Amino acid sequence: MKRLAAQNLAFAFHHGPPVLQGVSFEVAANEVVYVLGPNGCGKSTLFNCLSGVYTPQAGQVLLDGADLTHMAARRRAHYIGLVPQNHASAFGYSAFDMVLMGRAPHLGMFETPGRADQEAANAALDAVGLSHLAARPFNELSGGERRLVTIARGLAQESDVLLLDEPDAYLDPKNQHAVQEMIVALARQGRAFMISSHSPNNALLYADRVILLKDGHVAADGPPDAVLTAETLSAAYDAAMEVIYASNNGVQQARAVLPVRPERRG
Repeated sequence: MKRLAAQNLAFAFHHGPPVLQGVSFEVAANEVVYVLGPNGCGKSTLFNCLSGVYTPQAGQVLLDGADLTHMAARRRAHYIGLVPQNHASAFGYSAFDMVLMGRAPHLGMFETPGRADQEAANAALDAVGLSHLAARPFNELSGGERRLVTIARGLAQESDVLLLDEPDAYLDPKNQHAVQEMIVALARQGRAFMISSHSPNNALLYADRVILLKDGHVAADGPPDAVLTAETLSAAYDAAMEVIYASNNGVQQARAVLPVRPERRG
């Protein structure tokens, strides 16, 4: 498994204000790392820089010490994959066809997918519980079903590191839990996952580590219990937050994050 590292990343759009500034961290095999932060803090931009979609103006993205920008796109896709927030198809591809596209890095020029590629796509659809919709046109699926198909496509790519930009969006609680449990299981087999999310509660349940962004900076990086505190979250989101704790064998553990509502007078 390749170790992914960001070193002092900086990025801005068209000479505008910086979106990322001095962002540094490492992600190793077996890790599930959540990236949290308010809207506009740079989460999606960070994932685009890490995957090679954007080239940072400063800093480096390294895979086992090799600079990502010097790596051919096909080779890079063997090691790092990206599932973006939204994906629309202008063509009538089936759900299976969309997932099969995740096998592109494993094919040569003009090569068509073989049996192994089709098996990988079927296994990925099965992993997200959508085998029964394999033949359904992608654009006819619900928002949640389309989200699951794009996650399956990322799984079919079989990269060492998979970046999932808000994978819990559009998913009901059952599917959120199923996807997160699958991610944790795959991470324990040697892969690494970075997940951007607006759900601190999912991070409490499933993350090994949490990176908290604010204004393009890393505001905190560490285990969920250390990062997801009322003080740190309130400062990051500029809103009063509270953390609910429960006792587990005599040890107080964070169980839920909630916004603080003003007291209502009866």
